[in-house]
Amino acid sequence: MWPAGAVSTAPALCAMPAYSMRHSLPTRRTLRPVVDGLGGPDFEASRIGPDEYLVDIMTIPWLKREKQRHPLLYRRLTKVFSALVSIGASLKWVSPWRLGRYCRCLSATHRAAPFVGRIPQIGTLMNCDPRQWITASWYVRGDYERNPVAGLKHYLRSGMVCLDIGANAGFYTLLMARRVGPRGRVYAFEPTVTTFSWLGHNIALNELENVVAENVAVTDRAGLIEFRVGPPDLSVYNSISEVVHPGARDGSFERVFVPTITIDDYCATKAIDRVDCVKIDVEGAEFQALKGMQKTLASNEDIVLLVEFGQTTAAACGTTIESMAEWLASMGFQLSRIEGNGRLRPITCGALKDGEMVWVARSARS
Repeated sequence: MWPAGAVSTAPALCAMPAYSMRHSLPTRRTLRPVVDGLGGPDFEASRIGPDEYLVDIMTIPWLKREKQRHPLLYRRLTKVFSALVSIGASLKWVSPWRLGRYCRCLSATHRAAPFVGRIPQIGTLMNCDPRQWITASWYVRGDYERNPVAGLKHYLRSGMVCLDIGANAGFYTLLMARRVGPRGRVYAFEPTVTTFSWLGHNIALNELENVVAENVAVTDRAGLIEFRVGPPDLSVYNSISEVVHPGARDGSFERVFVPTITIDDYCATKAIDRVDCVKIDVEGAEFQALKGMQKTLASNEDIVLLVEFGQTTAAACGTTIESMAEWLASMGFQLSRIEGNGRLRPITCGALKDGEMVWVARSARS
């Protein structure tokens, strides 16, 4: 387990002015820290009228009118907004809070410097790597896998025991740990050494003593397996199979060997006699992970699974989501889609979207 109370050397959180519901766009009060945060040239914020607000650069009539009077400000803001769009920012009716977070990500990207940020969906701190697209979803938009997150928040209770298989930097691990509390337990599994280091830092950053992190891959047999490891911006696609995700096909993935375990063996070794919830997102190897926990599934009647059903990635691992669904059905499990309010709706395998996170339980309870 990672030690509690470790100190991060990442920059402290940047305080943005409070957001007022009266104004849904940045004012001159919020403009200065945004531009200063990017390390750009100074400007006279006081020369901007108090009733003038920023929107998408292409629809700012007042800013276009100011072009002649304040050319430096205009050029700087044009660069800022163009750069924000390049990292996926949606600038229509953007709040000062969100604009500040986009700019912080942009500034960190230019400096290639990770930073510590509070993740709005789960309320914990995380070391954010601006080179990863997932950071914008975690830190800025706060919309990462919104429905599965809502489902877990609705289901998890104090004292539960959870497994996070394919933990990455720990988004779901932190969510689970926060929900189950000190009386609960979370076991997180991440095979990539670099990503596992981020996971450990995030656990320590939040001083979580109810989490055990393991630097191993979870499959259907113990031993060693060849693993594809990509650069930091593509590390979410690391896999035991050939990387087939469209966003990562041009990436440079090296091959390394990593240790593997089965959940049945792990639970026996660690004397874990109860498991309430398991999240599995391992880039197509979900079926192998499930086969290695057959005893665990059989002995926990009320266990709930959150599993990624990716047809493309499963095929790369030599299986199909249909065969995985049939295997789960043979053990009494039912697939459900998680709706926006966290409610569940039974669904067939054929109706799933490629890569969808699916709620799997022996009843459709939420």
